This record gives sequence, C-alpha cells and structure tokens, in this order.
Amino acid sequence: MDETDFKWWPLPEGVVDTTMNRAELSQYMDVSINTIDAWMKAGLPVFEEGGNGKAYTFMLGDCAKWRHERDETAKTRKLTASSAIEARQRAFLNFGEMDLVGPMSAKERREAALADLDYNRAALQRRELCRMSDVVTLIEDIFLIVREEADALPDRLEREMGLEPAQIDTLVEQMDGMLSSMVMRIEQSQLEGYEDEAIGQPTQVLI
Repeated sequence: MDETDFKWWPLPEGVVDTTMNRAELSQYMDVSINTIDAWMKAGLPVFEEGGNGKAYTFMLGDCAKWRHERDETAKTRKLTASSAIEARQRAFLNFGEMDLVGPMSAKERREAALADLDYNRAALQRRELCRMSDVVTLIEDIFLIVREEADALPDRLEREMGLEPAQIDTLVEQMDGMLSSMVMRIEQSQLEGYEDEAIGQPTQVLI
C-alpha cells in the first residue's frame, strides 16, 4: 500500500492504544521530535503535561486520530483547490455548466494550459501575480535572518542581562520551538513541488 494511502485512524489491527513519550510518539509517527513539538502548538492532544523534569505523555489513539483528521483536511483542501483551478481553466474555453462534469481531454487540457499561461503572463505584468521562485527566495532570506537572530539571542541576553543557565536553556528551547513551528507552517503551505515556469523545475524551500 502506498504511504499516502495509510490511515492513521483507527489504529491498525494489533496496535494497542497506550501512552507514549515524545520520542516514542515521534518514532511511531515517523517524524522528528521537533515536529511533535510543533504539532503540540498546533493542537496535538497531550495526555499529561510535562516540565520541570517530568516528561510529556500522549495517548496514541488520540494523537493518531488528530493526525488522521489533519491529513484528511489537507487532502480536502488540495482537492478543492484542484477543482477550482480546473473550473477556471474550463472558463477560459467558455464551457457551459454541463461541460464541467468529467475529466478534461488532452486537447482541452492543452488549450486550457495555453489560455492559463497567457492569463498568468498578463497578470504578472500587471503585478497581480509574482513568481513562485521570487516568493521562495524571499521566505528563505527572511527565515535566515530570523534563525541567525534566534541563535545569537541567548548569548546576547546572557551577557547583557546576566541570565542564569536555566533561563538560557528555557530561552533556547523556546527559540527552537519557534523555528520548528515556522518550518512546519512553511511545509503546510505546500510551496515545495510547484513548478516555476521561470526555472522549469519544482521549487524547493531551503530552510
């Protein structure tokens, strides 16, 4: 079975609903611990709060259900966007409502693609659109500034404000969590994988 077809909920046969710590949950979910931390900020259910030497614990079933619902929402959003794009392409060809049913033929897709390309070029000249590569470059530059400042902030505050080691550790943890949340949000925006006609290949966000 393809990985994209895997259903996180209900739990697969033989998997017992149990409590897990962050490391165990990250291993089960096949993601990093930083991703688990970012998911917690996004609403991942926590069974027992951690802190002061106490580990966070999670109920596997609750977390699996949360991820399943999150993935299904993302799939629905993607399908809705694809339908809207195809409907707009058909509108370029002046199709009626009855023509909106069923997949487009190769000729229709070619004509729609050419019409869409002309529209996008005109919109680009009117500055109603911008190239994906320009957006990606801007995001990378902004993220680099934030990451460099976040990395330097603990040492700076330790020198200027005389923070204690425990306070520095807390600050570093908060900065790491913020950066992880930013990375996750950029990944959720689905910027990667879109083909930019200016470079003729899928875009990649280097963060």
